[in-house]
Amino acid sequence: MFDIVAVKKIYMHRAARRHSDVHKHAVHEDVLFELDVNQRVQLAGGHPHICRLRHPFTYVDTAMSHPILAMVFDYCPHGELLTTLSASKRFTELVALRYVAQIAQAIAHDFGLACDDRMVKTEPVGKLLYMAPEVLAGEEYAPAQADMWSLGVALFTMVVGHYPFHEASMHDPFYSVFARVGLSSLLRKHGVGHISVELQSLLEKLLHVNPDQRIQCQHLLAHPLVEPFVDDDALSNKQPCHA
Repeated sequence: MFDIVAVKKIYMHRAARRHSDVHKHAVHEDVLFELDVNQRVQLAGGHPHICRLRHPFTYVDTAMSHPILAMVFDYCPHGELLTTLSASKRFTELVALRYVAQIAQAIAHDFGLACDDRMVKTEPVGKLLYMAPEVLAGEEYAPAQADMWSLGVALFTMVVGHYPFHEASMHDPFYSVFARVGLSSLLRKHGVGHISVELQSLLEKLLHVNPDQRIQCQHLLAHPLVEPFVDDDALSNKQPCHA
């Protein structure tokens, strides 16, 4: 009996240049840090909302003589969240909030193992669509607060059906509207009228342009909209999230 697994392959020469293997553009991801975090998570016993890394290995592409890092993960039969979202067009608020609770618990555990809560970074890391404005601008930033922005983008995308903007800079017309006049104006620009007042309020807390005013992870997990979906077993013996 063989298990079905998922294998993530990274060409290390392209990863070192931060270059996409598929789309031929720059990527803002740190592959070795990703591997280190996944290994720490599994050494600590894993987490129900983080896909399990079984083992990594390296080999050489004989045709191209390039080293490849392969990370073997558990196979998720329903695919990625965005695949499910594409099939549904958008999620109900309750479904989206359940996913937010699961992601926030994973972030809490991830940061508890991988990051010092006093850490400040300057290097942009992450996908452009989810990147917080302070990260994109090349400013010093707190990774935990940048992740809250990314989660806000994910929540918006789940309930609206598309991203709020392409990038969090004033060059983006949708972000410019949001930064100047707020979320309600952005929703009108997108032609969205089905979002509850309560969820809009949560989005405003996650997508606060000022990271110091952005909701923190532990407060998100205690938020009245999110707390009912928090799995106590997933938090009971795990590291707390940091500010």
